[in-house]
Amino acid sequence: MAHLLHAGSMKNSEEFPPMESFPRFPGSITREFLTIGIAPVGPDFDVEYSTDVGFWMVWLRLAHDHAMESAAARETALVARRAGDAPAVQSALWSEFRHGLQAVTASAYSLEALCKMLEARGAVDEETEKRRRKRKPWASRRVMETVLLVSNIPAPRMDRLRPNIEQLFNNRNASVHPELDFKTNVRHHALDVDVNPIYVWCGSEQAVGGFAVALEFLALAVVHVDDTSYSSQFLRIAREGLVEFLREHPDLVSDEAPELADLIANA
Repeated sequence: MAHLLHAGSMKNSEEFPPMESFPRFPGSITREFLTIGIAPVGPDFDVEYSTDVGFWMVWLRLAHDHAMESAAARETALVARRAGDAPAVQSALWSEFRHGLQAVTASAYSLEALCKMLEARGAVDEETEKRRRKRKPWASRRVMETVLLVSNIPAPRMDRLRPNIEQLFNNRNASVHPELDFKTNVRHHALDVDVNPIYVWCGSEQAVGGFAVALEFLALAVVHVDDTSYSSQFLRIAREGLVEFLREHPDLVSDEAPELADLIANA
């Protein structure tokens, strides 16, 4: 029977060659401490490293990868549907759903992870915290409110983006917090077959669209960061991770997303 391991409990007896450095994960924070001890022959100096993994970036990368897989599965499903191959359609639709489900949830989690990082570093004032304790806001609204406390995203952009962020979290909630009642099947608009609604809510359009929404919101947040806020320094670190990601995927940068081009140009 397998057992879960706690951090620090894993020890390998295998001997490895020395490694001078280890690559920093994009978007992570590294702190360096110099410690001084007293050894029998004199002072003993050592350097201790402490890291903070940028989970928002981990989730965003996962969202991208699964969104692309979901879109590819849709193309496979369409080919099978045109050929009238029902088993192949079912297989491809299942693959599209599985990857779409992970893309949708990962996109929402990337925004929540950034929100939690900012909250843990003093982004939210005491008055806002008191209001939240009295009346807990929806996850989507909490994310947007927290980010807007440290970033001056233009109001027109937020007005356009807000319903898309709320829809992303609605799709995520439909899978993470499913209702127990049976759902009436709906007609799949692309494949012309009856499916459970979750296959639409987590289909390739929602997978690719959800990732695009998360990416746009993150880009707006780091481009319009409020430098007067203490927590803004962590958005600038997030900016580094986002720039590195976009350089790996230049196809994501287009005229329709000017903030992404600005990030690359001003890096």
